[in-house]
Amino acid sequence: MNNDAFTAGVEAGGLVSTNQIKLLVAHIICTVGKPIGRQLLVDSLQSSGLANYFEASAAVDSLINGGNAEITDDGLVSLTDNGVTAAKELAFTLPVFAKEKAMRTTLALMAKTREKEDNTVNIEQVDGGVYVTCTISDGNRVLLSTKLLVADMAQASTVQRLFLDNPMKVFSGSIALLTGDYDAVKEQFEAE
Repeated sequence: MNNDAFTAGVEAGGLVSTNQIKLLVAHIICTVGKPIGRQLLVDSLQSSGLANYFEASAAVDSLINGGNAEITDDGLVSLTDNGVTAAKELAFTLPVFAKEKAMRTTLALMAKTREKEDNTVNIEQVDGGVYVTCTISDGNRVLLSTKLLVADMAQASTVQRLFLDNPMKVFSGSIALLTGDYDAVKEQFEAE
């Protein structure tokens, strides 16, 4: 393989060939089995240290321009039949650690993206304060929604940040308090 990739910001053992980077992007989409957001693909390669932003971005563009990938109606990157075939037939040429690291990072980023979509905060300024509505859903159903009246936007921002940092702690703590399982609440806060 040619060592033709720009490697600034790439960790030791990262990919140094533009063809390897393109193949890794195709491998990720093929392995996940569904279209993935362009930025998520780029972020996955960059944050894993396998390729830098410019090479990862160029790889996605090259796959699309070469007919191996396409943009779906909802703006995600999907492989064409040729892209799937290439990914399956050539994946063995990629280092195993690179494939595993890329998949771990991609799945973690996908989970974080899904969590952000499922957990929302609505801030509404009203006379006498600010309403902050924190909602946890599983994609289809609201599991918990709490509306608080706080003093000002600074406090609303703090509530928003703390909720989004760990919505499951809010959920499990609320359930524990509302069901009388005070030991679970105590354990949760002592674990910090």
